[in-house]
Formats: sequence, structure tokens, C-alpha cells
Amino acid sequence: MVSGPNVTIAGATSATGSGSYDFNIVGLNSNGVYGGGGQVGGTGLETCRAAAAFNDGSSVLAGASNTLAPFLGLDDLMVLKLSPTGSPAFYSVLGTDSVDRSFAVKQGNDGSIILAGQTGRSIGSTKSDGLVVKLNASTGAVIWSKSIGFQFSNEAIYDFLPINGVGYAAIGYSGVNVIGLNDNMFFLLNEDGTKNSVFVFGGPGDDDARSVLDNGSGKVFVAGNSRNIGQGGGEAFLARLDVTGFPTVVLDWYKTYGSTGDESLQHAIYNPANGGVVMVGTTSSFGNGGEAFAVSVDNNGVIQWAKTYGGSASDAFIDAALDGSGGFYGAGYSNSFGGTSNNVWLVRMDASGNSLCNNSTAAFVEATISNTIAYADFSNASLADIVSTDAPLTLRNTSAFAFNENVPTANILCSTVGVQEISSSALSVYPNPAGETLNFNFGVNAADAKGLIIYNALGAKVYETTLNNVTSVFSADISNLANGMYTAVVFINNTQVTAKFTVAK
Repeated sequence: MVSGPNVTIAGATSATGSGSYDFNIVGLNSNGVYGGGGQVGGTGLETCRAAAAFNDGSSVLAGASNTLAPFLGLDDLMVLKLSPTGSPAFYSVLGTDSVDRSFAVKQGNDGSIILAGQTGRSIGSTKSDGLVVKLNASTGAVIWSKSIGFQFSNEAIYDFLPINGVGYAAIGYSGVNVIGLNDNMFFLLNEDGTKNSVFVFGGPGDDDARSVLDNGSGKVFVAGNSRNIGQGGGEAFLARLDVTGFPTVVLDWYKTYGSTGDESLQHAIYNPANGGVVMVGTTSSFGNGGEAFAVSVDNNGVIQWAKTYGGSASDAFIDAALDGSGGFYGAGYSNSFGGTSNNVWLVRMDASGNSLCNNSTAAFVEATISNTIAYADFSNASLADIVSTDAPLTLRNTSAFAFNENVPTANILCSTVGVQEISSSALSVYPNPAGETLNFNFGVNAADAKGLIIYNALGAKVYETTLNNVTSVFSADISNLANGMYTAVVFINNTQVTAKFTVAK
């Protein structure tokens, strides 16, 4: 995970600790200076795959652990909650007698912790289901856990979207073979985890959806990988779905992005500056055969810029985030820099994707695929058997796990990129200090205001909304924010306005 304006990077490390890998957390300020962190784990292998900032300033990390699994080599689901100061609030390991992993974590509609991933059917089975788990945010206790799948195929959940008043849209893949080999799956859960509806879309080969994003105006983006309808070995794809007639969902368009080699999308984020998406991953089409990439598109999927990043060896972006000042962070691993293999790698780029070193413009090709090849279907009878069922999880005893600080060695490859930022004189906020409501007066800039994000003092995103047709003043409900200092970032066309304020109740 990366979040701005300060940065939190979560992953795994084998450098220290008692096991082969431990959960690893590194905190940096906006200039890349180390600000705290640590690692947690047991005698086995712990790997972090996802993290999220919660409204109260805490962070939750999720992944997998095999230290306590009942059968050697199998994984349990692991979750770690950090307090606003960065110290562990709790960590839990939960599992079945098969493989259990988490690929995504977010705050639920009611403030709970929601995890999504994959679970094996049973020992000896080659089939797996998607997994969605709801936890109490204070204690980590399981509220419900559901497996999502079809009896004769494999399913996985890679991301999900909380929908107020409905539940959660979970995305991933299904091998139910309605269209091709594996198809993109859009599974809608009610708030209690039961099935609402499901559809799949894709082409004749393999497709898997990795990220789902809401632009706040009735459109949802789904990004992932397509292994059958692009020009190379595999393409990144982006689809836009119209959910204004929900629960009916209409596929607006489906586009692929890539070149003659192989592209693997790892994550996508919504860009409130243009209402579009930034996609990151790896490509073999450019550079040395193994480069990280970032591609920015507008609301209609049209490429605004495309860049590759890396050196003489293989490098990859696994995640991305806004930096709070108009640019972006790309985070992953590098074999080109640092002297050893698979170093944690962080790149800060400006609004056009430029860093000060080790990046190049890439000629990604954008292709629109017809709806006869990539389509959505709620009514297909085969989908009726993709269901959510109870998946009881056992709480493991983590008393032998330890959390220790691990100060990394940082190699600065080039200095921090400057990004375009307008002074807060273009915006006024009041009252300051604020209590339950904070008002934003945009003046002559009101019609161009597109989005608002608020970060706490640790750099965690605690509030986000799109702005449409603001006349002059926008009032934000900040009643759930704790006392402290905050930074508001407002997106006005392709520039950003920042303002600092205090909450005191």
C-alpha cells in the first residue's frame, strides 16, 4: 500500500526476523525520509498483500501466514491493524484446513474490516473459491465469512467496492466457462454477505479483474488482465460499467492497453483530477523486457500518457496512490537498483507520470473491443450456481508472533519530483478549527472543482468525494474525524489546491 502525502509501504521481508518472510511496514515522509515501521510474524512465512487507511487514522494490513496452518505449506489469512501512531492494535490469523489468503482489505460500510481473497475447497482438492470476510474493527472478531464459487470451477476475489445501502461489489475471476476459459466476475453481496447477483464478462480466453473503482457519478471502472483479445501475450484491460439503473449493470465499453509483448496489470486507482484511471503493472514490450509501467486514461479510457520505469534488470509496480499534491506514487520491487534482488522500490511522479530518472515514454496501444466479444450477462443460467456460502474460519493462537522495528537502508536514485500545487489562497476553509462540518469556499473556481480528499497528520486518507456542479461553497461532514491536524486537497481541473485545518471537538 502507498498513501499520500506521507507514504506507508507494506509488503514482506526476508532480511530479518525469525521466519522466512515477515509482514513488513515502512513509513516515509513525502521526501522519502524514513519515519518508522517494523515487521511482524512467526517462524514461517508471512506476506502482506493489501492495506487500507481507515477514517479514524488507523491502518489495516492483510495477507497470508503459514506459521500456524494445520498442514505444512498451506496458508492462513492474516490481518494486522495499526493504531494511528503506527503501533499494533491487534493481529489475527484465521483459516480452514486448506489454503486461505487475502488480496484486498477496505473499510466496510459500517466501519468494519472487510477482507477479500481466495480459499481452497479442502485438502486434496484442486478447486478454490473466492473469499470475503467481515471483521469487527475493534477486536478483529469474525462477523461473517463467505466463500464465493461454483462447484466445478475455480474462483478468486481480488478487490471489492463498498456500496452504501447495498453491500459490496466483489470482482475477480470465475472458471464457470460462460464465455471463455476464466472470465471476469462481478459478484454483488448484500451487507450480510449473502448473494445479490452476479455476472461475468470477457473474451474467449483467460480474463481476470484486479481492481474496481467508483467515480461517484453512476459509473464503475473494472481493470484487470486479458489473455485473449489483445495484440501481445497479454494485455491490461479497463471496462466502464453504468450502474445508474442498479441492480441492472450496463457495459459501456471495454478497452485493452499494451503492445507486442506481455502486459500484466497489478492495480488501478481512480484519478479525481480527470475522472479517469491510472493503471500500473509490468510489461515486456518495452525497455529491457521487464519494466514497470503506469498508464493514465481519462473518463472514456483514452490514454493521456504512458510511461515505463526501471533499469537493466526486472522491475515491477504492484500498487499506486495519489501523492496528495497532484502526482502519483508507484510502489513495487526492483532488481535493477539497490545491490540485492527484489528491493522495495518507490517512485514519485508528477501529474504527467514523469520522475527525474529511470523512466521513458511508452507507445501503449489502446484498442476498443466490441461488446460481442466482451459482454456482461446477469441472466445466463450457468451463473445461478455461483453462490456465497458460509466458510467457518478458525482463530489461530498468535501469542508467539512478535512485532519489531526494522530500519531499512534507503538508496535515493534521484531527488523528489516537484509537482504542480496551487497555494491555499485559491480556496478558503472555515470554521478552522472545525467540529462537525467544514466548509470549502471555491469562489470563481467552483465550477471547475472535481474532487476532494482529506489526509490526517500521518498521511492516511480519511475522506474522499467527487464534486459536481458546486456553485460556491461545499460543506463536508467531518463528524467522524478525530481531533488533530489535517490537509485537504481539492482537484480543480488538472491542478490541486491544498489547505490545512484543525479538528477540535
